[in-house]
Amino acid sequence: MKKKESYFQKPLIRILTLGFAIVASSLYVLDSKEKPGRSQKQEKSQPKKKPKPAKEPIRQNPKKQTEVSPEQSENFRPIMPSSKAPPFEH
Repeated sequence: MKKKESYFQKPLIRILTLGFAIVASSLYVLDSKEKPGRSQKQEKSQPKKKPKPAKEPIRQNPKKQTEVSPEQSENFRPIMPSSKAPPFEH
C-alpha cells in the first residue's frame, strides 16, 4: 500500500510555497528598513491642506426643440425593457 503524500510533499506545491515565502519575507525586510527621515516619529504634524472644491464647468444648454415633425412622432418608440417591449413589427 502506498503511503498517501501530504499536500506539501508534492514538488510543485513545495516550490511555489517556498518561493512565495522567500519573496514575501524579502519584501517585508526591504519595506521595514529605515527610510531616510523616518527614523523617528514625525513630531511636527504638518497641517493637512483641505482640497479646494472643484469648480463646476459652465454648462451650455442646447436649444430645445419644441416642435416635433409628424415623421418624428411616427418613428418615436419609447425605450422599454425587453420584457415589457411589444414584439418588433417589420
